[in-house]
Amino acid sequence: ATMSTKDNVDGCRCIDNGGSIEILGSLKELSCTTSDGDPGLRIRIYDHCVPLTYGSVCAPHDGTHNFAYCQEFGTACYRPWCYVADHEACMISPDQRVYRSSYATSAKDSVDLFWS
Repeated sequence: ATMSTKDNVDGCRCIDNGGSIEILGSLKELSCTTSDGDPGLRIRIYDHCVPLTYGSVCAPHDGTHNFAYCQEFGTACYRPWCYVADHEACMISPDQRVYRSSYATSAKDSVDLFWS
């Protein structure tokens, strides 16, 4: 994402908290319990359990969680991003990028999630 908020930027919208909870909560093979005792999602590359609201709004989510990964990759961890409601709408603008999530997508659970 190149903007501080994605809401209605060329039709590219972040999933909201309700959408995030429903989608990420459906990833049964990645389910976990956060340190606060809430349902969460295990992020494979970090081996860390994040809340189901992770990625629901445009923010630097990876940097917020202080993953060890961020020490290696630096500023990339502090770029704002979110999971998007309609990945095709995000590809309309030439300066907007959208990517398939490699750690919040599951063929087993029929979830195909994109971020921008």
